[in-house]
Amino acid sequence: MMKRTMVLGGSLALAGLVILAGHSVVRAGPDSRLDDNELQEALQKYNNASKAHRVLKKFRGKYEQVAMWYNAPGKKPKEDKWTSATGWLLNGLFMTQTVDGKWLGRDYDGLLTIGYDYGAEEYVMTWIDSYHTRLVEGRGTFEEDTETFTFECSFFDAIADKDRTVKAVMKLVDRKGGCHIELTDITDPKKPFKFYEIDSKRRLRRGA
Repeated sequence: MMKRTMVLGGSLALAGLVILAGHSVVRAGPDSRLDDNELQEALQKYNNASKAHRVLKKFRGKYEQVAMWYNAPGKKPKEDKWTSATGWLLNGLFMTQTVDGKWLGRDYDGLLTIGYDYGAEEYVMTWIDSYHTRLVEGRGTFEEDTETFTFECSFFDAIADKDRTVKAVMKLVDRKGGCHIELTDITDPKKPFKFYEIDSKRRLRRGA
């Protein structure tokens, strides 16, 4: 009971420090005399969903997915079937997608988040799954004409035991919300290697 109480107390203390740190950054420097109303006004720009976030609604829904993994260039891919569903976090600032299925015959679960960073003026994404302890982070853009997200992220290759740079492309392919995803290893720009393709078909009416 004591251990649980200590962990909870530590978590609350950490949350408090994060909040205070955020406030102190805004209050630092020439704006250090902001009152609470001025502080809220300063933060307002960065905590409202807008047009950049509305783009994410194009990709919302529940999907049937066929995942194709290439373990070497020129070889036939191994296929797995997944299901996925989207949701929202923090008043619509981040879209989530949960993935459930199998990979190489074993149960596989993943969680994707995508949002928009107003400060950097670019989209941000994270990925975690049941096969890795590494959090994947990426930053990228959305091309309206082709309805395509392009992210660049650092990915840990557990087989080679090293980090790789990966380009992730997510593109709408039909009016029903079908989506095609490609992951390409661009660690060596002269030898790009597409190691994953995922075809997603919306199976129900739009979700969250």
